[in-house]
Amino acid sequence: MTDTENVRFKIVQALIKNKKPMKLSEIAKETELRDHHVLYHLKKLKEEFLVIEVEDKEYVCQPFFTDDGVCRDLKDLQSVSMRTIAREIELPEGCTDDEKIITILKNLEAFIRSYLAEILE
Repeated sequence: MTDTENVRFKIVQALIKNKKPMKLSEIAKETELRDHHVLYHLKKLKEEFLVIEVEDKEYVCQPFFTDDGVCRDLKDLQSVSMRTIAREIELPEGCTDDEKIITILKNLEAFIRSYLAEILE
């Protein structure tokens, strides 16, 4: 994961953990990042539709992230998907754990994109 991805992941995780709208300063405190740094990444996360700005400059993640039932169902599906890909994927000898994780994630993303293309037709 790149530094940028790590920062954005920390921000989304903070929003998920709190399960309520958060102000920029609260997110900065929770993630131990500077306000201007958080603001930059919040703008990018909004562009990617991962974060929503609500009234009074407060931010939340997409609602399904904080719905326990939906999260449980998605985690179950994700677990099956990742185990299946991990079991079936062909990796070169000597792959590091990080390389395996990246390869599995890229294959999962490709699978999701192709499936979405089918259902959006």
